Amino acid sequence: RQGRLILVLSSLGSPGRSYPVNLSLRASDRQLGRLPPLPGMPVRRLASSTSSPPLITRPATLATPSHPPHKPRNTRVFDVPLLNGRPLDGGGTARVRASLITSGSRVAVYCDDDSPQSSSIAELAQAVRDRLEHEVIPESNERVGPAVDVDGDGRLTVLLTPWLDILQSGRTSVGGFVRAADFDRRRSPPHSNRTDLLYLNARLKVTNGLDDLLAHEYRHVVACSVRASGHLPPEEDWVHEGLAHLAEHTRTNIAHRTRAFLHNTARNPLVVPDYYRAGQWRSHGARGACYLFLEWCRQTQAPHLERQLLHGRRSGVAALATTCDQPFRRLFRGFSVAMLYPSVASGGDTAHVQNWDPACRRHELALKGTCSAFVDVSRLSGDQLIDVKADAAASLQLTLVALPRPQPNRSVSNGTTGSSLPPSTSAVP
Repeated sequence: RQGRLILVLSSLGSPGRSYPVNLSLRASDRQLGRLPPLPGMPVRRLASSTSSPPLITRPATLATPSHPPHKPRNTRVFDVPLLNGRPLDGGGTARVRASLITSGSRVAVYCDDDSPQSSSIAELAQAVRDRLEHEVIPESNERVGPAVDVDGDGRLTVLLTPWLDILQSGRTSVGGFVRAADFDRRRSPPHSNRTDLLYLNARLKVTNGLDDLLAHEYRHVVACSVRASGHLPPEEDWVHEGLAHLAEHTRTNIAHRTRAFLHNTARNPLVVPDYYRAGQWRSHGARGACYLFLEWCRQTQAPHLERQLLHGRRSGVAALATTCDQPFRRLFRGFSVAMLYPSVASGGDTAHVQNWDPACRRHELALKGTCSAFVDVSRLSGDQLIDVKADAAASLQLTLVALPRPQPNRSVSNGTTGSSLPPSTSAVP
Protein backbone atom coordinates (compact mmCIF):
# COMPACT_ATOMS: atom_id res chain seq x y z
CA ARG A 1 0.00 0.00 0.00
CA GLN A 2 1.07 3.64 -0.50
CA GLY A 3 1.14 6.23 2.27
CA ARG A 4 0.47 5.89 5.99
CA LEU A 5 -2.33 4.24 7.96
CA ILE A 6 -3.45 6.28 10.94
CA LEU A 7 -5.80 4.93 13.59
CA VAL A 8 -7.90 7.78 15.00
CA LEU A 9 -9.29 7.16 18.50
CA SER A 10 -11.89 9.73 19.55
CA SER A 11 -13.78 9.87 22.83
CA LEU A 12 -17.32 11.20 23.14
CA GLY A 13 -17.16 10.79 26.92
CA SER A 14 -17.12 13.45 29.62
CA PRO A 15 -14.49 16.16 29.00
CA GLY A 16 -13.84 16.19 32.74
CA ARG A 17 -12.56 12.61 32.71
CA SER A 18 -9.43 10.95 31.37
CA TYR A 19 -9.88 7.46 29.95
CA PRO A 20 -7.04 4.92 29.65
CA VAL A 21 -7.02 3.17 26.28
CA ASN A 22 -5.05 -0.02 25.68
CA LEU A 23 -4.10 -1.28 22.23
CA SER A 24 -2.71 -4.77 21.79
CA LEU A 25 -1.76 -7.02 18.89
CA ARG A 26 -2.81 -10.58 18.23
CA ALA A 27 -2.60 -12.91 15.28
CA SER A 28 -5.64 -12.92 13.04
CA ASP A 29 -8.14 -15.71 13.56
CA ARG A 30 -8.31 -17.78 10.38
CA GLN A 31 -11.88 -18.77 11.22
CA LEU A 32 -13.00 -15.21 10.70
CA GLY A 33 -12.42 -15.54 7.00
CA ARG A 34 -12.48 -12.42 4.90
CA LEU A 35 -13.70 -9.38 6.84
CA PRO A 36 -16.49 -7.32 5.28
CA PRO A 37 -15.43 -3.94 3.85
CA LEU A 38 -15.49 -1.10 6.35
CA PRO A 39 -17.90 1.79 5.74
CA GLY A 40 -16.17 4.76 4.17
CA MET A 41 -16.65 8.48 4.70
CA PRO A 42 -15.64 11.51 2.66
CA VAL A 43 -12.83 13.59 4.13
CA ARG A 44 -13.92 17.20 4.45
CA ARG A 45 -10.74 19.23 4.85
CA LEU A 46 -10.21 22.83 5.88
CA ALA A 47 -8.93 25.18 3.18
CA SER A 48 -5.28 24.32 2.62
CA SER A 49 -3.88 27.29 0.72
CA THR A 50 -6.22 30.28 0.74
CA SER A 51 -8.45 31.89 3.33
CA SER A 52 -12.01 33.01 2.71
CA PRO A 53 -12.24 36.68 1.65
CA PRO A 54 -13.49 39.17 4.22
CA LEU A 55 -17.03 40.41 3.81
CA ILE A 56 -15.97 44.08 3.85
CA THR A 57 -13.90 44.80 0.74
CA ARG A 58 -14.31 48.58 0.73
CA PRO A 59 -14.09 51.27 3.43
CA ALA A 60 -17.05 50.78 5.73
CA THR A 61 -19.49 53.54 6.62
CA LEU A 62 -21.80 53.68 9.58
CA ALA A 63 -25.54 53.67 9.11
CA THR A 64 -27.41 56.66 10.43
CA PRO A 65 -28.96 55.73 13.79
CA SER A 66 -32.72 55.80 14.11
CA HIS A 67 -32.36 58.26 16.98
CA PRO A 68 -29.35 60.37 18.01
CA PRO A 69 -27.21 58.73 20.71
CA HIS A 70 -27.22 60.34 24.13
CA LYS A 71 -24.39 62.68 24.98
CA PRO A 72 -21.98 60.53 27.02
CA ARG A 73 -21.38 61.49 30.63
CA ASN A 74 -17.99 63.00 31.44
CA THR A 75 -17.45 60.67 34.39
CA ARG A 76 -18.83 57.27 35.34
CA VAL A 77 -18.36 54.66 38.04
CA PHE A 78 -17.76 51.02 37.11
CA ASP A 79 -17.34 47.79 39.05
CA VAL A 80 -14.49 45.78 37.54
CA PRO A 81 -14.58 41.99 38.18
CA LEU A 82 -11.22 40.78 39.49
CA LEU A 83 -11.78 37.07 38.76
CA ASN A 84 -10.47 35.99 42.16
CA GLY A 85 -11.38 32.61 43.64
CA ARG A 86 -14.54 31.35 41.92
CA PRO A 87 -15.53 34.15 39.51
CA LEU A 88 -19.08 32.92 39.01
CA ASP A 89 -19.69 33.01 42.77
CA GLY A 90 -18.53 36.59 43.22
CA GLY A 91 -14.81 36.70 42.85
CA GLY A 92 -14.48 40.29 44.06
CA THR A 93 -14.70 43.59 42.22
CA ALA A 94 -12.92 46.93 42.23
CA ARG A 95 -15.02 50.10 42.05
CA VAL A 96 -13.36 52.69 39.84
CA ARG A 97 -14.17 56.22 38.72
CA ALA A 98 -13.45 56.85 35.07
CA SER A 99 -13.35 59.90 32.81
CA LEU A 100 -14.44 60.18 29.19
CA ILE A 101 -11.41 60.32 26.88
CA THR A 102 -13.07 60.25 23.46
CA SER A 103 -16.39 59.34 21.88
CA GLY A 104 -17.87 58.89 18.44
CA SER A 105 -21.27 58.05 17.02
CA ARG A 106 -21.11 54.43 18.23
CA VAL A 107 -18.42 54.24 20.91
CA ALA A 108 -17.52 56.07 24.13
CA VAL A 109 -14.09 55.37 25.65
CA TYR A 110 -13.47 55.98 29.36
CA CYS A 111 -10.22 55.69 31.26
CA ASP A 112 -9.83 54.64 34.89
CA ASP A 113 -8.80 57.75 36.87
CA ASP A 114 -6.11 55.68 38.60
CA SER A 115 -4.40 55.15 35.26
CA PRO A 116 -1.84 57.91 34.55
CA GLN A 117 -3.06 60.23 31.81
CA SER A 118 -0.57 60.31 28.96
CA SER A 119 -0.27 60.70 25.21
CA SER A 120 -0.14 56.91 24.87
CA ILE A 121 -3.52 56.57 26.63
CA ALA A 122 -5.02 59.19 24.31
CA GLU A 123 -3.54 57.39 21.29
CA LEU A 124 -4.93 54.05 22.47
CA ALA A 125 -8.39 55.50 23.15
CA GLN A 126 -8.59 57.08 19.71
CA ALA A 127 -7.37 53.92 17.99
CA VAL A 128 -9.95 51.83 19.87
CA ARG A 129 -12.74 54.24 18.97
CA ASP A 130 -11.80 54.46 15.29
CA ARG A 131 -11.21 50.76 14.74
CA LEU A 132 -14.42 49.78 16.47
CA GLU A 133 -16.55 52.35 14.67
CA HIS A 134 -15.13 52.08 11.16
CA GLU A 135 -13.96 48.48 10.94
CA VAL A 136 -15.09 46.07 13.66
CA ILE A 137 -18.70 47.12 14.24
CA PRO A 138 -19.71 47.58 10.56
CA GLU A 139 -18.22 44.23 9.58
CA SER A 140 -19.82 42.49 12.54
CA ASN A 141 -23.19 44.01 11.64
CA GLU A 142 -22.92 42.57 8.15
CA ARG A 143 -21.61 39.16 9.17
CA VAL A 144 -23.69 38.30 12.25
CA GLY A 145 -26.06 41.22 12.86
CA PRO A 146 -25.86 44.13 15.32
CA ALA A 147 -25.33 44.03 19.03
CA VAL A 148 -28.25 45.05 21.26
CA ASP A 149 -27.94 48.43 22.96
CA VAL A 150 -28.95 47.15 26.39
CA ASP A 151 -28.80 50.52 28.18
CA GLY A 152 -30.35 52.53 25.33
CA ASP A 153 -27.62 55.19 25.21
CA GLY A 154 -26.77 54.52 21.57
CA ARG A 155 -23.11 53.65 22.19
CA LEU A 156 -20.82 50.82 23.21
CA THR A 157 -18.97 51.75 26.39
CA VAL A 158 -15.26 50.92 26.59
CA LEU A 159 -13.31 51.10 29.86
CA LEU A 160 -9.51 51.32 29.85
CA THR A 161 -8.23 50.19 33.23
CA PRO A 162 -4.92 48.91 34.67
CA TRP A 163 -6.84 46.37 36.77
CA LEU A 164 -6.66 43.95 33.84
CA ASP A 165 -2.94 43.63 34.50
CA ILE A 166 -3.46 42.19 38.00
CA LEU A 167 -6.47 39.89 37.85
CA GLN A 168 -6.75 36.77 40.02
CA SER A 169 -4.76 38.36 42.83
CA GLY A 170 -2.02 39.46 40.45
CA ARG A 171 -1.56 36.08 38.76
CA THR A 172 -3.20 36.95 35.43
CA SER A 173 -2.90 39.77 32.92
CA VAL A 174 -5.24 40.03 29.93
CA GLY A 175 -5.72 42.47 27.09
CA GLY A 176 -9.50 42.62 27.37
CA PHE A 177 -12.68 40.82 28.33
CA VAL A 178 -16.46 41.07 28.42
CA ARG A 179 -18.63 40.10 31.40
CA ALA A 180 -21.97 38.59 30.46
CA ALA A 181 -23.62 39.85 33.66
CA ASP A 182 -23.11 43.48 32.56
CA PHE A 183 -25.73 42.94 29.86
CA ASP A 184 -28.37 41.81 32.38
CA ARG A 185 -30.19 44.90 33.63
CA ARG A 186 -32.08 42.82 36.18
CA ARG A 187 -28.89 42.49 38.23
CA SER A 188 -27.49 45.28 40.37
CA PRO A 189 -23.95 46.56 41.02
CA PRO A 190 -21.37 45.30 41.76
CA HIS A 191 -22.56 42.12 40.01
CA SER A 192 -23.53 44.01 36.86
CA ASN A 193 -22.79 47.46 35.41
CA ARG A 194 -26.07 47.13 33.46
CA THR A 195 -24.56 48.47 30.25
CA ASP A 196 -23.02 47.12 27.06
CA LEU A 197 -19.43 47.30 28.26
CA LEU A 198 -16.01 46.21 27.00
CA TYR A 199 -13.03 46.18 29.39
CA LEU A 200 -9.57 46.82 27.93
CA ASN A 201 -6.13 46.90 29.53
CA ALA A 202 -4.95 50.52 29.83
CA ARG A 203 -1.41 49.34 29.04
CA LEU A 204 -2.25 48.01 25.58
CA LYS A 205 -0.15 49.23 22.67
CA VAL A 206 -1.48 50.23 19.28
CA THR A 207 -0.12 47.30 17.26
CA ASN A 208 -1.42 44.90 14.62
CA GLY A 209 -2.68 42.62 17.38
CA LEU A 210 -5.13 45.29 18.55
CA ASP A 211 -7.42 44.61 15.58
CA ASP A 212 -7.82 40.93 16.45
CA LEU A 213 -8.33 41.72 20.13
CA LEU A 214 -11.12 44.21 19.37
CA ALA A 215 -12.80 41.89 16.86
CA HIS A 216 -12.65 39.04 19.37
CA GLU A 217 -14.07 41.03 22.26
CA TYR A 218 -16.75 42.73 20.19
CA ARG A 219 -18.00 39.29 19.13
CA HIS A 220 -18.48 38.62 22.85
CA VAL A 221 -20.42 41.90 23.11
CA VAL A 222 -22.74 40.78 20.32
CA ALA A 223 -23.22 37.33 21.82
CA CYS A 224 -23.89 38.54 25.36
CA SER A 225 -26.26 41.32 24.30
CA VAL A 226 -28.25 39.24 21.82
CA ARG A 227 -28.71 36.27 24.13
CA ALA A 228 -29.51 38.38 27.21
CA SER A 229 -32.04 40.60 25.44
CA GLY A 230 -33.65 37.68 23.61
CA HIS A 231 -33.95 35.59 26.80
CA LEU A 232 -31.97 32.86 25.06
CA PRO A 233 -30.01 30.30 27.08
CA PRO A 234 -26.43 31.42 27.77
CA GLU A 235 -24.00 29.97 25.26
CA GLU A 236 -21.53 27.41 26.57
CA ASP A 237 -17.97 28.70 26.96
CA TRP A 238 -16.38 26.58 24.24
CA VAL A 239 -18.83 27.82 21.60
CA HIS A 240 -18.67 31.38 22.97
CA GLU A 241 -14.87 31.49 22.65
CA GLY A 242 -14.77 29.68 19.33
CA LEU A 243 -17.15 32.24 17.82
CA ALA A 244 -15.00 35.08 19.15
CA HIS A 245 -11.88 33.60 17.56
CA LEU A 246 -13.73 33.27 14.23
CA ALA A 247 -14.10 37.06 14.21
CA GLU A 248 -10.33 37.56 14.08
CA HIS A 249 -8.73 38.29 10.70
CA THR A 250 -5.13 37.22 11.31
CA ARG A 251 -3.38 34.67 13.53
CA THR A 252 -1.91 37.04 16.14
CA ASN A 253 -4.20 35.68 18.84
CA ILE A 254 -4.80 32.09 17.75
CA ALA A 255 -1.54 30.69 16.32
CA HIS A 256 -0.09 29.59 19.67
CA ARG A 257 -3.43 28.08 20.65
CA THR A 258 -3.84 25.90 17.57
CA ARG A 259 -0.24 24.73 17.97
CA ALA A 260 -0.89 23.79 21.61
CA PHE A 261 -3.99 21.82 20.64
CA LEU A 262 -2.45 19.97 17.71
CA HIS A 263 0.66 19.13 19.72
CA ASN A 264 -1.46 17.28 22.31
CA THR A 265 -4.95 16.59 20.99
CA ALA A 266 -5.54 13.81 23.53
CA ARG A 267 -5.38 16.20 26.51
CA ASN A 268 -7.22 19.27 25.21
CA PRO A 269 -11.00 18.69 25.23
CA LEU A 270 -13.30 20.35 22.73
CA VAL A 271 -16.60 20.51 24.63
CA VAL A 272 -16.06 22.50 27.85
CA PRO A 273 -19.33 24.17 28.93
CA ASP A 274 -17.69 26.11 31.79
CA TYR A 275 -13.98 26.87 31.47
CA TYR A 276 -13.65 28.20 35.03
CA ARG A 277 -15.15 25.20 36.77
CA ALA A 278 -13.26 22.81 34.52
CA GLY A 279 -9.93 24.49 35.31
CA GLN A 280 -9.52 25.30 31.60
CA TRP A 281 -9.73 29.10 31.69
CA ARG A 282 -7.07 30.43 29.30
CA SER A 283 -6.14 26.89 28.34
CA HIS A 284 -4.52 27.50 24.98
CA GLY A 285 -5.07 23.94 23.75
CA ALA A 286 -8.79 23.91 24.56
CA ARG A 287 -9.22 27.27 22.84
CA GLY A 288 -7.36 26.07 19.79
CA ALA A 289 -9.68 23.07 19.66
CA CYS A 290 -12.91 25.08 19.73
CA TYR A 291 -11.65 27.55 17.10
CA LEU A 292 -10.56 24.85 14.67
CA PHE A 293 -13.76 22.87 15.19
CA LEU A 294 -16.06 25.84 14.52
CA GLU A 295 -13.94 26.91 11.54
CA TRP A 296 -14.21 23.36 10.15
CA CYS A 297 -17.99 23.41 10.67
CA ARG A 298 -18.25 26.81 8.99
CA GLN A 299 -16.23 25.76 5.94
CA THR A 300 -17.70 22.30 5.44
CA GLN A 301 -21.20 22.32 6.96
CA ALA A 302 -22.77 25.74 7.53
CA PRO A 303 -21.44 28.91 5.82
CA HIS A 304 -23.61 31.11 8.06
CA LEU A 305 -22.66 29.22 11.21
CA GLU A 306 -21.82 32.32 13.27
CA ARG A 307 -25.11 34.13 12.79
CA GLN A 308 -27.12 30.94 13.31
CA LEU A 309 -25.36 30.05 16.56
CA LEU A 310 -25.52 33.58 17.98
CA HIS A 311 -29.26 33.87 17.40
CA GLY A 312 -30.29 30.23 17.90
CA ARG A 313 -32.54 29.02 20.68
CA ARG A 314 -30.19 26.16 21.58
CA SER A 315 -26.68 26.14 22.95
CA GLY A 316 -23.63 23.89 23.04
CA VAL A 317 -23.65 20.52 21.28
CA ALA A 318 -27.38 20.74 20.51
CA ALA A 319 -26.87 24.07 18.75
CA LEU A 320 -24.07 22.68 16.57
CA ALA A 321 -26.11 19.61 15.63
CA THR A 322 -29.10 21.77 14.66
CA THR A 323 -27.08 24.35 12.75
CA CYS A 324 -25.07 21.76 10.79
CA ASP A 325 -27.98 19.32 10.47
CA GLN A 326 -25.66 16.53 11.57
CA PRO A 327 -25.35 14.53 14.81
CA PHE A 328 -22.48 15.79 16.91
CA ARG A 329 -20.78 12.39 16.84
CA ARG A 330 -20.53 12.63 13.05
CA LEU A 331 -19.24 16.19 13.19
CA PHE A 332 -16.62 15.21 15.77
CA ARG A 333 -15.39 12.27 13.70
CA GLY A 334 -15.11 14.38 10.56
CA PHE A 335 -13.29 17.15 12.41
CA SER A 336 -10.83 14.72 14.00
CA VAL A 337 -9.91 13.24 10.62
CA ALA A 338 -9.50 16.73 9.13
CA MET A 339 -6.84 17.55 11.74
CA LEU A 340 -4.48 15.16 9.95
CA TYR A 341 -4.30 17.56 7.00
CA PRO A 342 -2.60 20.98 6.95
CA SER A 343 -4.76 24.07 6.55
CA VAL A 344 -4.68 27.83 6.71
CA ALA A 345 -6.62 27.80 9.97
CA SER A 346 -3.98 25.60 11.61
CA GLY A 347 -1.08 27.56 10.16
CA GLY A 348 -0.01 24.48 8.22
CA ASP A 349 0.31 22.34 11.36
CA THR A 350 -1.30 18.92 11.71
CA ALA A 351 -2.21 16.76 14.68
CA HIS A 352 0.65 14.98 16.43
CA VAL A 353 0.71 11.29 15.49
CA GLN A 354 2.03 8.68 17.93
CA ASN A 355 4.26 5.94 16.56
CA TRP A 356 3.66 2.30 17.48
CA ASP A 357 6.81 0.22 17.36
CA PRO A 358 5.81 -3.19 15.93
CA ALA A 359 8.29 -4.82 18.33
CA CYS A 360 5.97 -3.80 21.17
CA ARG A 361 2.75 -5.76 21.25
CA ARG A 362 0.99 -3.19 23.43
CA HIS A 363 0.45 0.55 23.17
CA GLU A 364 -1.18 2.60 25.94
CA LEU A 365 -2.53 6.12 25.92
CA ALA A 366 -4.84 8.38 27.92
CA LEU A 367 -7.70 10.20 26.26
CA LYS A 368 -9.91 12.93 27.71
CA GLY A 369 -13.54 13.17 26.75
CA THR A 370 -14.16 15.00 23.42
CA CYS A 371 -10.51 14.49 22.51
CA SER A 372 -8.80 12.45 19.81
CA ALA A 373 -5.49 10.60 19.59
CA PHE A 374 -3.72 9.52 16.43
CA VAL A 375 -1.59 6.35 16.17
CA ASP A 376 0.47 5.34 13.13
CA VAL A 377 -0.17 1.66 12.46
CA SER A 378 1.57 1.55 9.07
CA ARG A 379 4.46 -0.61 10.30
CA LEU A 380 2.27 -3.34 11.76
CA SER A 381 2.02 -6.63 9.93
CA GLY A 382 -1.02 -7.21 7.74
CA ASP A 383 -1.81 -10.55 9.44
CA GLN A 384 -2.29 -8.96 12.88
CA LEU A 385 -5.44 -7.67 14.55
CA ILE A 386 -5.57 -4.72 16.94
CA ASP A 387 -7.61 -5.13 20.10
CA VAL A 388 -8.78 -1.83 21.59
CA LYS A 389 -9.92 -1.80 25.21
CA ALA A 390 -11.37 1.18 27.09
CA ASP A 391 -14.05 1.98 29.64
CA ALA A 392 -17.49 1.98 28.01
CA ALA A 393 -17.99 5.52 29.35
CA ALA A 394 -15.25 6.70 26.98
CA SER A 395 -17.69 6.19 24.06
CA LEU A 396 -14.84 5.52 21.65
CA GLN A 397 -14.97 6.19 17.93
CA LEU A 398 -12.40 4.34 15.81
CA THR A 399 -11.49 5.60 12.36
CA LEU A 400 -8.79 4.26 10.05
CA VAL A 401 -7.34 6.89 7.72
CA ALA A 402 -5.05 6.26 4.74
CA LEU A 403 -2.80 9.31 4.37
CA PRO A 404 -0.77 9.95 1.24
CA ARG A 405 2.95 10.40 1.66
CA PRO A 406 3.86 14.09 2.13
CA GLN A 407 5.08 15.78 -1.02
CA PRO A 408 8.47 17.52 -0.80
CA ASN A 409 8.81 21.30 -0.96
CA ARG A 410 5.15 21.99 -0.26
CA SER A 411 4.18 24.81 2.08
CA VAL A 412 0.93 26.15 3.41
CA SER A 413 0.23 29.85 3.21
CA ASN A 414 -1.55 31.49 6.12
CA GLY A 415 -3.60 33.54 3.69
CA THR A 416 -2.18 36.86 4.85
CA THR A 417 1.59 37.08 4.73
CA GLY A 418 2.86 34.12 2.72
CA SER A 419 4.49 31.31 4.66
CA SER A 420 5.48 33.30 7.73
CA LEU A 421 3.08 33.64 10.67
CA PRO A 422 2.51 36.86 12.62
CA PRO A 423 3.81 36.82 16.19
CA SER A 424 1.48 35.67 18.95
CA THR A 425 0.29 38.30 21.39
CA SER A 426 -1.70 36.14 23.86
CA ALA A 427 -3.64 39.34 24.55
CA VAL A 428 -7.19 38.03 24.66
CA PRO A 429 -8.30 35.80 27.56
